[in-house]
Amino acid sequence: MYEFDSRVRYSEVDSNQNLTVLGLIDYFQDCSTFQSEDLGIGVDYLNEHKVGWVVVSYHVSIERLPRLGEHIRIQTFPYNLKGMFGSRNYAIQDDAGNCIACADSLWVLVDLATGKPTRIPADIGDRYELGTPLAIEKTNRKIILPEDAVPEEPIPVQRYFLDTNHHMNNGKYIMVAQAYLPKDFPVASFRVEYRNQAHLGDLLHPYVASYPDKIIVSLCNEAKVPFASLEFYRKAEDSKASV
Repeated sequence: MYEFDSRVRYSEVDSNQNLTVLGLIDYFQDCSTFQSEDLGIGVDYLNEHKVGWVVVSYHVSIERLPRLGEHIRIQTFPYNLKGMFGSRNYAIQDDAGNCIACADSLWVLVDLATGKPTRIPADIGDRYELGTPLAIEKTNRKIILPEDAVPEEPIPVQRYFLDTNHHMNNGKYIMVAQAYLPKDFPVASFRVEYRNQAHLGDLLHPYVASYPDKIIVSLCNEAKVPFASLEFYRKAEDSKASV
């Protein structure tokens, strides 16, 4: 288990003083990055060996979002490393030690020269201590774009969307997609399936399907092939007859 303590900053909250969904993912991503850096297999190591971790999917469950100024503890650990893939859990605890959000994720190691998956070398895999997976409901990783999804205005990939692998950072897809959530849509859980890497100058063509209990956002290329698809579920007690 790797963990670090933090405090929710003003720059990370929404108009209700709650941590944003993007902020939640950023904490998760930072935690696993810190672990890799501390183990000596972080960004510089990966760049030197011309490989990089690319996320395949997230499944995030939210009991509640921490509020402005709240002290939190972010935790992560990989629980399976096999072939080209790595599975990793995340959790956020409040001051009382309650788990208020958790996530399951799947990653693939990619050869940066070819853009293709590559086997995890022992020098990377052996440095991680595997943990016991959290009791997170397993769901189908595939997110199907409904036929009634409505197209929205295309969005160009900006330079600040990119990460150290020179493609659109996984959190930025969530940043773009959450703009299509209504203000009265508290998120209980969400899933993300990453299909293709978007690069600087690419156009994201959003397609949005809204239902009483969920909203699906697919960010596609001009041929309607998804870069990433996201499915947000409304908290049950806040469900309404229509969105």
